[in-house]
Amino acid sequence: MASGQRENHAQASVDSGRSGCNLDPLRADGPGSLRPSDIPEILKIRLLEVEISWEGTFHRVEVLKADDLFECARAETPLSSLLPRTGRITRAVFAVQFSDSPHAVTIQVSASEPPPALPASSDTEFLRRWLTQSGFCK
Repeated sequence: MASGQRENHAQASVDSGRSGCNLDPLRADGPGSLRPSDIPEILKIRLLEVEISWEGTFHRVEVLKADDLFECARAETPLSSLLPRTGRITRAVFAVQFSDSPHAVTIQVSASEPPPALPASSDTEFLRRWLTQSGFCK
């Protein structure tokens, strides 16, 4: 997909009783949350999809998708308008490009679930380090 898309869905309330990951760094740090320091094995991380939900009568959910949401926002709209100031970021999908592979690995991180099951590969430890360093998962 060449530019950003918005989808709206209705969904039941998110179960906040689970210990999930924290996706607030996407809002607080923007593209900086995708720049791992001291992990040269990770060449680039792109934000492919983000899901934002609002509590209330209708349980509104908005899904944003693009090949690279932060680049799309920078090219088409002010970066501050990509992620609304309100609503809970409940899910994000990332494409991670490693130095030893021509193919990116896609991972999904959820605020209502434990840290994601990472692909079994030599790059798993680098993914864990980035998720911890960025503040997404403990």
